[in-house]
Amino acid sequence: MTNTKVFQSHHLQSGTYDPLTQTLTVEFVNGSLGIYRNVPPRRWEELCSAISPGNYLHSQIKPNYSFQRLPDDSE
Repeated sequence: MTNTKVFQSHHLQSGTYDPLTQTLTVEFVNGSLGIYRNVPPRRWEELCSAISPGNYLHSQIKPNYSFQRLPDDSE
């Protein structure tokens, strides 16, 4: 079962986490989407409870997990 969170952030709009595949999908405020793979459940929990989710993503997730930007549907 996936978990979804809408963030109050200047950088992140929302995130969805699938604990079975340990996949974190984030939607940035500019509308772009990205996937981080092999993200442990505790990182998702910490992201959801972070005072600044954008800063947490950039300091704890971005440098440690593989990232793939999803293609923009409008292209």
